[in-house]
Amino acid sequence: MKVLLTLILALSYVAYAGTLSTCYKAYFFFFPVARSCIFYKNSGDYMEIEAYIKTDGVGNLLYRINNYGKSIISKDLNTLSFFLLQEEGNYKRDMFYHFEGGNVTMYVVKYKGNKKEIEYTRVVSHKHVKAYDPIYASLVLYCYAFERKAGTLPIFYDGNVYKVPFFVAGYDEGGDSLIVEMKPRIITSGIIKPTGEWVVWVDPHINVPVKMELEFTIGSASVVLKRKEGEERVVKDMCKRLGE
Repeated sequence: MKVLLTLILALSYVAYAGTLSTCYKAYFFFFPVARSCIFYKNSGDYMEIEAYIKTDGVGNLLYRINNYGKSIISKDLNTLSFFLLQEEGNYKRDMFYHFEGGNVTMYVVKYKGNKKEIEYTRVVSHKHVKAYDPIYASLVLYCYAFERKAGTLPIFYDGNVYKVPFFVAGYDEGGDSLIVEMKPRIITSGIIKPTGEWVVWVDPHINVPVKMELEFTIGSASVVLKRKEGEERVVKDMCKRLGE
């Protein structure tokens, strides 16, 4: 556990020139059940994407969720590190992935229930991984959607590489957002397990979602952008770097 925390902290001391935050509300039918924010940071040398989701109100009566993740992307546009602090109901674990030279080392700490007592720790290495971490993959999708009508996103998660297909349906009726459809058939541990078809509306001016319709094994959710702060060019600049 100490090694995991040391690695996380060591990779947090990077100065970023441009930042943008986007915050969302998730609804089950008409009831607000969760809130989430995504923070995009671009230093020119490194890019960082940080996100959290927490249930509140009615959501806490169903399943208490408190997840936090971060992806740090190197100058050559490969994932340098990814970590996820996952707390979903009685399921709790921390994961840290270190990417280097096409290989990934996974550090996993699983807790007993949702307590602080450790059930087990695991360190596993995977070779010749050509895929994005889950958070970085979302940025790649928001960038590629404006260049490609369809494709697949290779995503590395929990020791496996998944090929997630996406399709660009075109702009909405008002021409304000690009509609992207995807099928994230990813096997996960915990309560939040993606299933079915996801639909994302992406703002073409700042390359971030303004609305999402998501399906999970526990039910469907509508996610709506409520607030954005910072420099709106940040994600677009990241996309330009991906396109170079």
